[in-house]
Amino acid sequence: MPPPDNLTPHSGLAITAPESAHAVAAVVGKAVALREEGREATILFSLSGHGLFDLAAYEAYLDGTLPDQPDPAREIATALTCLPEVHL
Repeated sequence: MPPPDNLTPHSGLAITAPESAHAVAAVVGKAVALREEGREATILFSLSGHGLFDLAAYEAYLDGTLPDQPDPAREIATALTCLPEVHL
């Protein structure tokens, strides 16, 4: 699928991260397929940032210099207790 070059001038988005571009391309592809099938749907996706801060981590990982991080299970469990209860 070609890049969605008609998207950014109208939305104000500047897509620079590869992950973001892939997410947008997948959503556009799904929207086109739905339109061709004559179906309507709501498509929800997450648009990440520009990836600038990830580059150093990727380089460290590839170089084998990225330090191991402790298992955050306790911190995650504590954070989950602070979430509001949601009834659907």
